[in-house]
Amino acid sequence: MGACLTACARPVPILPTPNATPSVIALTLIADLSQSPFTDVALSPDGTSLVVSNAHGLWLYDPKHFETPPRLITTPAPVVQLAFAAHLLAVLSETVGLSLAQWDANTLMLKQRWPVSITTEASHLLFNPTGKTLALADATQIFLLDTDTGTTRATLKTMSERLAFNAAGDLLAVADQQGQVSLWDAQTGQLQARWSTDFSRSINALTFNLTGQMLIVNAGNIVQVWENHAGEWQHGAHYQVYDYALTALHFDADGTHLLGVGQSLVSFEWRAGGLVTSASDLAVARVIPLPGFNQPLALNTTTQHWAVLGANYYAPPTAPNALLVFDAITGQNVFHLSSGVFDVAFNPIASGATEQLAIERGGVVELWSVAPKGIQPTRFLTASHAALAQLAFSPDGQTLVAAAMQAENFQVRGALHRWAVGTGQALPIWVSTEYDHGGAVADLDFASNGEWLLFGFSLNDASCLRYHSSLTLWEARTGERLPPPAGAPPLLVEAALSPDGRYLAASYIDSLCVLYNTTLKIWDAATHTELASFQYPLRTGLANLTFSPDSTLLFASVYSETAQLTQLYRWDLTALTTPVINEYPHYQFQALQFVPSGEAIIIGDETGNLAWLNPHTGQMQSTLTAHSARITQLALSPTGRWLATTAADGTLKLWQLP
Repeated sequence: MGACLTACARPVPILPTPNATPSVIALTLIADLSQSPFTDVALSPDGTSLVVSNAHGLWLYDPKHFETPPRLITTPAPVVQLAFAAHLLAVLSETVGLSLAQWDANTLMLKQRWPVSITTEASHLLFNPTGKTLALADATQIFLLDTDTGTTRATLKTMSERLAFNAAGDLLAVADQQGQVSLWDAQTGQLQARWSTDFSRSINALTFNLTGQMLIVNAGNIVQVWENHAGEWQHGAHYQVYDYALTALHFDADGTHLLGVGQSLVSFEWRAGGLVTSASDLAVARVIPLPGFNQPLALNTTTQHWAVLGANYYAPPTAPNALLVFDAITGQNVFHLSSGVFDVAFNPIASGATEQLAIERGGVVELWSVAPKGIQPTRFLTASHAALAQLAFSPDGQTLVAAAMQAENFQVRGALHRWAVGTGQALPIWVSTEYDHGGAVADLDFASNGEWLLFGFSLNDASCLRYHSSLTLWEARTGERLPPPAGAPPLLVEAALSPDGRYLAASYIDSLCVLYNTTLKIWDAATHTELASFQYPLRTGLANLTFSPDSTLLFASVYSETAQLTQLYRWDLTALTTPVINEYPHYQFQALQFVPSGEAIIIGDETGNLAWLNPHTGQMQSTLTAHSARITQLALSPTGRWLATTAADGTLKLWQLP
């Protein structure tokens, strides 16, 4: 049994007063690499282009080569809506009013720009299948534009919630907020039919089948089918889709499956003019969970791909959202891009004055070249089936590893995605054997000798009744796992491996549901012998850990909501004596990072500030406001020239140190 470290030494506050004004860090902001939230996504009908829009402009991807960095086309104003036709891309931008631009879909060269007389927020932008008509709708009217001339062919005075063209492109279906559906001639703008559905609320989605003789209407978890009988539209089948509250509907290319998107992407079987039922239930061909998606924003489909843009309903509009692209045949997730940044890491090996920065956005890792002459993206690495969480380069700089909780059959397990940095080639994925319904990555670290890789994560059953942790060292060359250390409490929140690979440290909590205790344990990494165990006197689940570059000191910061202060613990690992404790009233540390020399610790706090801290005295030396939200990650380049910082709002900034 290891020594029990008690908090017998009385903590002494280091800051002179909470109102003291420290000096400012001499950092120079080099680049803001943040992405604003995505506003729309569009797939070209031939499947050769995927365009995502945000405040920066249009990002053009090749769906066959997601590893190639996208092409950015800047726009004069933030983009609101996108629509693809065969060779046209329509872009609705938010200027003083609204402007509509038409681009060549292959070259993304601007062809023409049309002013649009819309005084309220635009709700829909939709090409008909021929590409000859473009429908633009706001809350009270719909413009039918001739794409050859840019003239308005007709204006429909009607409220609109959802739009759909039939396959021939000559009929436009419009759903309003009162559950009514109207059909309009797309050439003349004449009203053809109008009826009330059984819905007393807004219609979420509508789509024609491939023949255009059926219109499928959805509200919540109810789907109705309306059929055209000799020009008269009659109510047909009525289905309840139970657990699948849908917000968008599309047919696949051959019309045999109806795709719906809600909190999952669901594929229903469709035959002989209706949804297939089996034992009174709908026949569901495929259900693909969309983690964190309870507000789908867009669904686009081609014969090759399904693209879903979604967000968290409870998050503010400025919060990061995500794009997921699936293979239409297999349902495999082939691309997962977030507008926010989850982790950053510098390659430990620099090439002269040029250093390499890895940026993780969802399931995409961007590799950037960073040098005094400028920065630029060099390669994208993609991971299927997973939203990546943490990054680590091998000490020789040749391998990049990303940790993830990989979803399979509504359960998750830990997985390590790996790439050869020089070529971008994906290496075999290493997966854990433990499964459960939920989980989170706690840490990912290489030992400096490159022999061991630390991977820690927690699993839970989506309740407070059962949870467990996995804290293991993996042989970095073979993927062989060592057994986890004995005596570890169940719920892991933070872990760290000392740079020399000698020590393994981890913080645990004992409960998810009530006031909990936080425990730190330190083991000999090679033998798993417990060297020390310490229970923090403050009840807190946050315990940031960092080792000094020479592996002689371990620092842990914990925050007490009740006491409104951070305690910073410093252990001398050469003696493993009682830790030195410093207090910081009204500060909440969120990230700790030693500078390469070991002479200072950079602190990122809850309010978005950076601070320099003396590791020997605990004195906070200077501060700088870096972000407007909680700082989540810090990464220093091996030369100490560059600092990358990320925040809870998904922003990323690159700084130059003096």
